[in-house]
Amino acid sequence: MTMIGPYSFEDYLQAVESFHGSVAPGLLVGGFMVDLAMKRMPEGALLNAISETHACLPDAIQLLTPCTVGNSRLKIINFGRFALSIYEKDSGEGVRVFMDAGRLESWPTIRAWLFKLKPKAEQNRERLLAEIREAGQRLCRVQPIRVDRQHLHKKNKGRISSCIECGEPYPLQDGPICLACQGATVYVSIPDRQQGRSMHLILVKPQHPGRTSRGLVGNCGMCGEPYPESDGPVCHACQGESVRVIRD
Repeated sequence: MTMIGPYSFEDYLQAVESFHGSVAPGLLVGGFMVDLAMKRMPEGALLNAISETHACLPDAIQLLTPCTVGNSRLKIINFGRFALSIYEKDSGEGVRVFMDAGRLESWPTIRAWLFKLKPKAEQNRERLLAEIREAGQRLCRVQPIRVDRQHLHKKNKGRISSCIECGEPYPLQDGPICLACQGATVYVSIPDRQQGRSMHLILVKPQHPGRTSRGLVGNCGMCGEPYPESDGPVCHACQGESVRVIRD
């Protein structure tokens, strides 16, 4: 029987649909990746996690581990690569699991999905899910890693005060006013004319309407992993934005 963590494959599909809203292929692949990583970690260890993409993998981690965005044990550092790391909270020692592009020749439907070789409407969904189930953890490679110490512990927010612009509580270390009032916001405000007062309704800025497409996907010229080509000639991690040290 195919198992993903504590779930049978069929039960995992139901858990994914309930948690994520749909049976996304990325969560199925992600389930195998998380399961593979967890089997390499010592039992009873206090673990943290990193997802190198905001797409699907964070939900697989939250489904199968105690690491969530809300408890600050899951960090999403968007390198655009379909990869994750599970590591011991204090030492930073752990494993990184990623999809190995060199192993995809045996599963052409998965390759077409990962590299966006076909529009979503033209993909054979049933065949894709069947290939993911058949391939399982064979799609993945594992690396031993040690996370850089600066990323091991969450930063203390320090003193909290009320912003003199909006009046909302915020960390004083962010400056004399909150980050949103400094301009780091995704909203625009419009007067509430029906109420006849200065209260404002909030609208999302046009440049932040929702998830954006990753565009063309290729293999990074340095690490060889799939990444969005819009990120540059090599992936963000190979441009120096890494959070880990590979052990010998």
